[in-house]
Amino acid sequence: MRQLLLTETFDTFQVHDAAITTFCTFRVDGAFRSSYFGPDGAEQFPDEQDRYAYWERVRPFFLGLTRGKHTPLKFQIVFRLSDERAKELLLSAGSRQTADLIDSLLLNIRFEDNSLTAVTGVSLKQFSMDRTAEFAWDEAAGRFLKEAGIPFTVNS
Repeated sequence: MRQLLLTETFDTFQVHDAAITTFCTFRVDGAFRSSYFGPDGAEQFPDEQDRYAYWERVRPFFLGLTRGKHTPLKFQIVFRLSDERAKELLLSAGSRQTADLIDSLLLNIRFEDNSLTAVTGVSLKQFSMDRTAEFAWDEAAGRFLKEAGIPFTVNS
C-alpha cells in the first residue's frame, strides 16, 4: 500500500474511478474536467483532454483521506492505461485488435480485510473472440508489478 499512496509508482496510470471507506465512503470519478482550470485548461493539461485524471493528480487527495491512526476499512481504485500506452502495448504484442476496438485496459486495485488484490481487465467497444489484448495486458501488468518490487501471485 506504501507504493500506491506514497510513491510515484502508479502516477502514469489514469484513474477511471476510486472509492475509499474510512468513517464514511468517498468516491472519485476520474473523468478529468479541464474547464475547471479556466479557458486554457485543455492547453495546460494536454495529456488529460477531458478523459481521465492521472493518479499523480488524485493521489494527494486520496492520501489525505488515509492519514491518521486508522487504516481505511477498504478502498478500490480502478486504474486505466492511457490510450497512447494501450496502443503501444497492443502493437508490441502483435494484437490484431486495434486500439479502435479497445475502450480500456484496466487494473483494479482493491484493499479489504487487510488484503490487497489486483485484477486486470479489458473493456471492449464491441465483442471479440480474440483474447490477445487480454493476455498482453495480463503479462504487462505482471511485469509492471514485478519491476516495481510489488509481490504478487497469479490466480487463474
